[in-house]
Amino acid sequence: MIKKDKLGFLNINTTFYQTRISSKFENRKSYKPADPRTILSFIPGTVLDIFVKPGDAVKKGEILMILDAMKMQNKLKSPIDGKVKSIEAKKGDKVSKGTILVGSFSFLSDMSGVLCCLHRWGKLFPARKNVGTSLHSVPTTSQLI
Repeated sequence: MIKKDKLGFLNINTTFYQTRISSKFENRKSYKPADPRTILSFIPGTVLDIFVKPGDAVKKGEILMILDAMKMQNKLKSPIDGKVKSIEAKKGDKVSKGTILVGSFSFLSDMSGVLCCLHRWGKLFPARKNVGTSLHSVPTTSQLI
């Protein structure tokens, strides 16, 4: 008995190819982008120091902890402005790749200090506090000039 192969289409760089589709390919996990509110260990290592605690407000790029791996001290930085909700690792913990170190961030609720820039006519205009009632309101042309 000859097994018939199932044919399907693959889209690679906007070009469609007809090819055999295996059951392994059909049953694969679909890609999920990483959650910017959690920090995972990207390499096995030891947590040397933790600079924040739950409830602390952090800015993007602020150092949260140091992970010692392969004789290097890796500084793990905050990917976003926010408030630390939970720290899952303790100082001295040995962690494997993919372990959750910082459980989650919450976005800062006070957005008044954040500058939103609108690109209009080749120029960048910072949003003003008195323009509109929300962060997402778009000022009129007369308000920008």
